Amino acid sequence: MRLSDYEVRAILEASREAFGDDAVVRLFGSRVDDTARGGDIDLHVTIPDREGWAMKRAKFLAGMWMRMGERKIDVVVHLPDEPDRPVDKVAQRDGVVLH
Repeated sequence: MRLSDYEVRAILEASREAFGDDAVVRLFGSRVDDTARGGDIDLHVTIPDREGWAMKRAKFLAGMWMRMGERKIDVVVHLPDEPDRPVDKVAQRDGVVLH
């Protein structure tokens, strides 16, 4: 996994502020591959409550940018009671849950 401890902490703090304690954040995509170089940060967030999810996503991004500076970060939100999309399946299969 190609994230520093600081980046993981920043992501998790921003997630808690935006989505609460019950969100599950996964890193997926090229940053999971230790042999790859570069690449944006792809995050998959499973949230327990769909209310206000778009505003919470924006707050999450803003929180990460405040902590880490503006970077290319893609955030996919998986809403409760929604069927899994192909991107959800890939993130759940290949992603790394951040703790």
